[in-house]
Amino acid sequence: KSSWKRGQNWTGFAAIFDTDKDGKVSKAEFLAKRPAFHRGDTNKDGSVAQEEFKALPAVQKKGGTGSGFMERFDTDKDGKVTAAEYDQKRTKLFEAIDKNKDGVIEQDEFKGHPKEAEDSGM
Repeated sequence: KSSWKRGQNWTGFAAIFDTDKDGKVSKAEFLAKRPAFHRGDTNKDGSVAQEEFKALPAVQKKGGTGSGFMERFDTDKDGKVTAAEYDQKRTKLFEAIDKNKDGVIEQDEFKGHPKEAEDSGM
């Protein structure tokens, strides 16, 4: 079970999201995988609550509370992040990285966006 991790380059990103191995990542490929969401959904109920996110080892290591994740992704402010809410933000990220608006992210487009990829909770 591989996951794209903070600071990883195009090779790592493509290894996770370029499922058809054509050298580019389509929006469908990108949205089909939610590594960070699945790590956070520890009780596997299809949503991530702040307590679930807060309990993740990476968040604990930094002394985090999960509040940043909730603020960024819990758009209806009901105390949990659903896959739909998560994908709303990820769709915006995809569109920002897809500079030429051709519906795919290629290596040259990705180069300037690792920080946004990290912030998206990919």
